[in-house]
Amino acid sequence: MVHPNSLKNLKPVKPGEVRNPNGRPPGIKYISEIMRELLSEDRVQELIREQILKQIEEPDSQEQIRKMIAELRDTTEGKPKQSIEVEAKADMNIQLDGDIPVKGK
Repeated sequence: MVHPNSLKNLKPVKPGEVRNPNGRPPGIKYISEIMRELLSEDRVQELIREQILKQIEEPDSQEQIRKMIAELRDTTEGKPKQSIEVEAKADMNIQLDGDIPVKGK
């Protein structure tokens, strides 16, 4: 729940108003850029490899490894797209030229 005091100073943006005209300051990086740079270093890759191999031996930590790898992947490559198949049936009446009712499925 939002505390009422946290909403006191909020002012709606007016159409056409720009609150941050200069954009992101130069030199500021996204976390994904930092992660990619870190993961490209041999030293970091070796540390990750060692930790994964150490954790694989413990059955309770396999879920943690899976989550860590998923988090690294999602941060550096973006979340994978998920496709969903939808099948629907509709019963509708369509009237053409205002005269002939047509039933479709």
